[in-house]
Amino acid sequence: MTEFSIIAVFFVGLLSGVHCLGMCGSIVGILTGQLPQGKTRWPFHLAYSSGRVASYTLAGALVGAVGQAGLLLRDDVPVQHLLFALSSLMLIAWGCILRVSGGWCGVSKGWAGFCGSVFSR
Repeated sequence: MTEFSIIAVFFVGLLSGVHCLGMCGSIVGILTGQLPQGKTRWPFHLAYSSGRVASYTLAGALVGAVGQAGLLLRDDVPVQHLLFALSSLMLIAWGCILRVSGGWCGVSKGWAGFCGSVFSR
């Protein structure tokens, strides 16, 4: 790894820690705060953390497999053209969905409107 890669990985780790503190810590706090006072909490913490780690591992393995498949086909020109066309069509479809759902800044409906309002900030 180059020096730049190590620094980038370090900052990604720091940002991930802040994300986990804000999201995962809040979820665990709410879930275990609902338990009766005399009940032990460690089984719930263990179950939540095990599920979180397993789901992140599975998601990482799937994304890694897709990335590896892309690397195997990187020199195949027809595959590059197909992927370029598919990504272009996805961008056009996303723009149409955002336009129909209320645009970037207006009050909009559905998932596309929510994402559009998030990205417009």
